[in-house]
Amino acid sequence: MRYYRWAFQPGAKPALRIWFRHKDNPNWQITFVASPQTGPCATGKEKSFQLDGNKVYWSHTANEQQAWRCVPSPVTLKPIRLTAATTLPPTKWADSGLGSIVASGRWVVR
Repeated sequence: MRYYRWAFQPGAKPALRIWFRHKDNPNWQITFVASPQTGPCATGKEKSFQLDGNKVYWSHTANEQQAWRCVPSPVTLKPIRLTAATTLPPTKWADSGLGSIVASGRWVVR
């Protein structure tokens, strides 16, 4: 996977999205999203992992899988949700692999 593009969505529900694609197969794509967290991080219906010292959650539907974690913002002190999502099924991209992407997300503050 390599970086493809990014976009920022301002407004009431701001989100920063970063897309990564496989260089030989553009259908293999992962979207990384940073957005404000509303409500609890976990609902109790998802799988959870401890990866790189971070609590990461994972769930899937027939068309998508996603992993996420919630972290305090060093700027606003409100929780931020870091999510990695893909349309690849768990048989093509492992739950822990997607979770590792979220676990490795770090703040970049200027």
